[in-house]
Amino acid sequence: TLRTFDEFNFLRYKARVKIKRPLVIASCALAALVFWPWLGSPIAYVHWKDRFRTSIPVAIAFGAPCETKYEGYSAFDPGPDCYRFDEKRRFSGVWRNEFEGSSFFEGRTSLPLDNRQRQEAWLDFSKEASANEAFDTLPKKGTSVVQIEFEGRKTSVPGSHGHFGMYRHLILVDRVLSIRIIEPANGS
Repeated sequence: TLRTFDEFNFLRYKARVKIKRPLVIASCALAALVFWPWLGSPIAYVHWKDRFRTSIPVAIAFGAPCETKYEGYSAFDPGPDCYRFDEKRRFSGVWRNEFEGSSFFEGRTSLPLDNRQRQEAWLDFSKEASANEAFDTLPKKGTSVVQIEFEGRKTSVPGSHGHFGMYRHLILVDRVLSIRIIEPANGS
């Protein structure tokens, strides 16, 4: 039988659709593989390259966000060149400094009862704040709990900060105003 021109075009169209559908599905699957799962929210980072590296497959190939690779090792800079921070302001609260821990409880005068479960903010000190005389009064070994007042900045977007990413926020201390030891260091 002789097919009309319209029937021939329709059959060609069907063949193209059969080919296009798997290509579209494969393209979507590839995009999902490249950009998912996420290490964190891309909007938490300052630079576009760090935002792009929040995808686990991309991070495996090019490094994690804010990571710089050197010969034999890599360095991670969690400062203001990495994360978006709120404006500098005054903080006051209790800080528990321990091995692999740096929990800050804003607005408190003593540790909360649930201080082991709630990991809200990881406290980190700038080089200038670490050089402060008040900072030198801290015990260097063991766990210590101190009442602290400082000027600093808090990350704008909650994420995974500190040891194993267990803390929702990072607070960067720019200047220590006062430190008073509540509980002295125990053990080491």
